[in-house]
Parts: sequence; C-alpha cells; structure tokens
Amino acid sequence: MYQEKRDSFSIRDIVIQLLFVVLFVVILIWLFPTKGYLRNNPQETDNSDVIAALQVLYGQAFSQNVNNMKKAALLYFTEPRLPTEVGQSVTMTLGQMRDKNLVLPIRDSNNRECDLVNSYVRLTKMEDEFILRVQLTCSDFSDFIVVHVGCYAYCQTTLCAPRTPATPRPPSQPPPRPPQPPRPPQPPRPPEPPRPPEPPRPPEERRRYRYILSWQNEFSDCGPWSNWSTNRVTANNLRQVESRLFRFISHYDTTIIGHQQECRNVTTPTERQAARATTSAGHFTAWVAAGTTTSRTPLVNTSTVRYTFRSSNTVRDCLGCTAYTVRTYSVERRTWVPGGTSWSCSHLSGSGWTLNGNQCVRGGTTTRECRAGQPIYRYTPVYATRTEFRFCTRTLIREAGFRYAWGTSANDMSLINQGYRYTGFWEVIR
Repeated sequence: MYQEKRDSFSIRDIVIQLLFVVLFVVILIWLFPTKGYLRNNPQETDNSDVIAALQVLYGQAFSQNVNNMKKAALLYFTEPRLPTEVGQSVTMTLGQMRDKNLVLPIRDSNNRECDLVNSYVRLTKMEDEFILRVQLTCSDFSDFIVVHVGCYAYCQTTLCAPRTPATPRPPSQPPPRPPQPPRPPQPPRPPEPPRPPEPPRPPEERRRYRYILSWQNEFSDCGPWSNWSTNRVTANNLRQVESRLFRFISHYDTTIIGHQQECRNVTTPTERQAARATTSAGHFTAWVAAGTTTSRTPLVNTSTVRYTFRSSNTVRDCLGCTAYTVRTYSVERRTWVPGGTSWSCSHLSGSGWTLNGNQCVRGGTTTRECRAGQPIYRYTPVYATRTEFRFCTRTLIREAGFRYAWGTSANDMSLINQGYRYTGFWEVIR
C-alpha cells in the first residue's frame, strides 16, 4: 500500500514557502550591506575603512578607463589619420569610439554610463612630436591626462610615448560623499470623522424635453447645360451660371525675316610662276618659360633646357623616420631649327599666290556667288479674349421649414437618430 502524491499545494504550504523566501532575503541584506547603506548610516557601523577602500577601488577603475581610452587612441591614429600641419588637431569623442567598437561601455560608481560627448581623445601636431589629451567625464568624477607621443623606431604602432616620458598628472580621487542625516519619524494621522448620513432623496419629477427638426429648401438636380455664348446671364435660386475667359486668334501679323538665296558657281583661271629659293643656316629659338620642377638631386642645364634654382625644403618621412631635401627650379626651354633651302612667293605681285613645291600657283578655284531672291515671311498670331456664359435650371421640390417634438430625456436617441436636436427647453409633466 502507498499514498498517492497530491497534485496541488495547500494554503499552508504556500505560506511556509513565502516565509522561507523572506527569511533568506533578510539574511542576505544583513550579511552584505549595500554601498548606500554604509554611506548613509555611519553611526550604525564603523565603515570608514570600507569607504576608503571603495574610493581607492573607484579611483583605480577611473584610471584604468582613461588608460584604455589612451591605448585605443594610439591604435586608431594610423598615418592617414594623423594631423598634417603644426597646430592642427583631430578629436574623437567617446560616443564615436563606442560606434567604432574601440572601447567597451564605461560606467562610474553610480552605474551610469560616462558622458559620450564631453569625454574624448584629441591628438595635436607639434613641431617634432604629437600631444595626446585623454578626457573622461562621468557623473561622479571628471579628469584628463596629457601624453607626449611621436614616431619612434621602437614603436609597435604608428605613435607611441618616448621611453623617458614626462609623468602625466594622475587623476585625483573622487571626493567622498557627505553622510545624509536620518529622516525624522512622521507623526500619526488623525482618525477621519464619521460621515453624516445622506438626506432622503425627494421624489423624482417627470419631465419632457423639446426637440426641433429643421430643413432647408430642397431642389432637383440642375438640368442640362446650355451652349457657351457671349450673352450675359444672371444666376438665381433656380438658375446656375458658369463663365469662362475664352482666348482666340483675332488676326496674324506678317513680318519679312529674310530672302531666299539664288546661288551659282564661278571658276577662275590658273596661273603658275617659279618660286624663289632661300638658303639659311640652322639656329636656336628664344628661351621660353616652361613652369617649375622639383628634384632631390641638383639638375644640370642642357642645350635646350635651362634650370634656375629657386628654393629648397626639408621633408620628414614619418614612416621611415628620415629626412631629405627637395629643390625647386624654374624651367626654360628652346628648340633647334635646322638650316636648309626654303621656297616663297613673296617676290610676286598681287594676292592669292600659294606655294606648291617650288612653284607659285594662283587661281583655278571655284567660288559660289549668291544673291537675294524672294522674301521669306513670318506669320505671328495675335490673340484676344472674350467672356462666355452657360447656364442650367432646376425646380423647387420642398420649401424650408421646421417642426417640434417632445423627448423623454436631454439625450433621446430615438429623436436624435431622426435628425432632431435638443433646444435646451424642458418642462415638468403634471
């Protein structure tokens, strides 16, 4: 024989389980007091050592967060992201660092996330190094550090601190919060006076409420529209009138814009004469400016290119940590024209001679001669406007009127659904 297990709990079992849960929570609170309890109740426990330890822990966490932001900035600022001019700065807020997944969320001792806008890293280019400022602003504390970094041979990243850096100013510890005074006990509330008995209600009187139903004139639909006409028509209750401004062409303006051309081809006879030969020696053309050029090595003049030194500039290579000199020159060029025999027609009189080998040729060309013929007209329409009217008529089916009706209340839906509205007047039914 055995006893079957019950499928449901009794009220006594539920109460016993709740008592065990409450007792367990009380024991946890007694064994592990919260930070706020230790800070707000200094008279009940000797917590000076605990508060001091918490302040040291918060300061270490704050310094670690600043150091994490510095490491993330040194990894992020590669050569393409560095400022190029002296005095130029590049700033990245904590919110932008979070968006780029460079750091994890940073929270303070109040478990609040630090300011995403006023917390930032800023890299500024100096003459021969960079200055990195790391600012962390939280609800309980705010501080910053300044680190001198540069491009050194022993750097594992693009930028790193020198081996003998200046000691940065450590963030100070957040000040301890003053203890809050205990709240005074609240006085007990006075007992509420007994309510007086309600007076007897008078017998309800019967009322009726006046409603009104009104309607406007009812017309038939407007009949077919008449044709558009310039005759003016007046509108009334039984006639509807429409008007329009009609634009039409009244006449055309005629203008002569040109003439047709009558053309023919005219060919001139061909003349040939011997060309004059001229022999000359070779020579250089004049020097012509050809801009500027740069070179790391000195440039040497040639017979056709001439260099003039202008300036020099020292360039520093951040990746190789080397420096080289770049020289700027102005460039002039000339060309060599070889000598030989040339032919010309300058000794011949008249115009129109062209050189063809060692002969001069004139004429033998065909030209087209044109003269004005019939005129060409352009017709421009001239518009005018006029007002046109049309109308339609309708008939009166029912004239405007009204009638009253009595309802049982000020919100009688049986009358309201029929279109009636309450007038605000009521009277007692006797």
